[in-house]
Amino acid sequence: MPSPSIMMGVISALVAGVAALHARVHDDTFTPDLVLSVTRQNVSVAGIERYSTLINSSLPAPMLRIPENQVVWIRVHNEMVDENVTIHWHGLAQAAYPFSDGTPLASQWPIPPKHFFDYELKTLDGTAGTYFYHAHVGFQAVTATGPLIVESAKPPPYAYDDERIVFLQELFNKTDAEVEEGLVATPLRWTGEPQSWLINGKGISSYGIVDPSSATLSVIDVEPHKAYRFRFIAATSLSYASFGFENHTNLEIIEADGHYTKVHSVEFLQMGTGQRFSTLLKTKTCDELKSFGKLDFYMQLESRDRTSVVTNYAILRYDGSKCNSTISTKDLHVPVNANPLTTPIQLPPTVNGFLDYVLQPLEPNDFPAATEVTRRIVINVQQIVNQWYAWENNGVRWTDDASDPLEHTTPSKPYLVALYQNETGYLPNYELAITNGGLDPETKTSAHVHTTGPPAAG
Repeated sequence: MPSPSIMMGVISALVAGVAALHARVHDDTFTPDLVLSVTRQNVSVAGIERYSTLINSSLPAPMLRIPENQVVWIRVHNEMVDENVTIHWHGLAQAAYPFSDGTPLASQWPIPPKHFFDYELKTLDGTAGTYFYHAHVGFQAVTATGPLIVESAKPPPYAYDDERIVFLQELFNKTDAEVEEGLVATPLRWTGEPQSWLINGKGISSYGIVDPSSATLSVIDVEPHKAYRFRFIAATSLSYASFGFENHTNLEIIEADGHYTKVHSVEFLQMGTGQRFSTLLKTKTCDELKSFGKLDFYMQLESRDRTSVVTNYAILRYDGSKCNSTISTKDLHVPVNANPLTTPIQLPPTVNGFLDYVLQPLEPNDFPAATEVTRRIVINVQQIVNQWYAWENNGVRWTDDASDPLEHTTPSKPYLVALYQNETGYLPNYELAITNGGLDPETKTSAHVHTTGPPAAG
């Protein structure tokens, strides 16, 4: 193994080489592949009015589809007047373009009001799957978020007729700033339970409805006797979800967090913040629909591990015109502006370790066995009563709370920017890191540093 001095010399040389490159500055004459605009505005959703951060004035944000192994430039305009913003591409490895990861003060400066930043994305072969993107400043991500699908030129390993997106969010009857102020306050001011789950941007608030026209359930249209790929995305912040479909217990998981898996059958799903699953769902035949005597089936969504349960619904709606006239009447549809009078599904309580050690990769991936693990990262979260929250990675804290007497000094500029500018003071101390599980307690970075070309900004 090279000595620490040799290792640091190699790192310094790499950083110096990168710094010698000329930055690619994009101006208004550059044509990006996609353009996103971040704004703040009052929106009517689930029956309430909320001042929200939106991407392209849409809730959720528009679905993006990008190809594998091709460079895609996405320009993000910050049209807000009082807030910075960045966009993070959740689940995508940004080893080739780390300046485009979207983590403020780690990979980039936040985008100031009335400015833009060009993100350079290139996914590797074999990463086709389900992801999402979201703002990464404050509590903006609760509404400024949307699906991101990476597509391969090759056909998927599982056959299906069509696909549907099920995008999960929470709805809080407070502004982003109000929620954030409470969560970082000393002592903590909990924001309370959400007023509603949002399924593909729709729902019905549990109280405080001022606009009944927007209090509607999402309708997911399907045809009889088809195979659909359902892409489930938990773009949530503070809630744990449990959900299933009425009279449809034949969900076959084929993807988890952007990776294809061997088929595993489940009757319902549990999803934490940031998780994604794809399942195959085989819809009912016309004869089965006739036996049920209906064309609509509820999707039921409930929160878990909270003092109270928040329940909301969407509607899985069959196209009756594909069958004979005996089941194509509108009378077989449920109203979209009301929740069901009785709960159609009895979902189980929290299943600890849901799907842990059960899902298997579709293709061998050389993932190390438990006996081969040589390094562990331990994340501790502790609330000091009436004082502060403490977040630690292997005993090293990262917080901006000046009232925390154990707080280390945080960098004055993003790590990657400092490294690109050859500020060696931001390089991790190898000797300190190897005595602290690989993490330098001063710079709070790993001893393994990789850099690439400069970012493009405007």
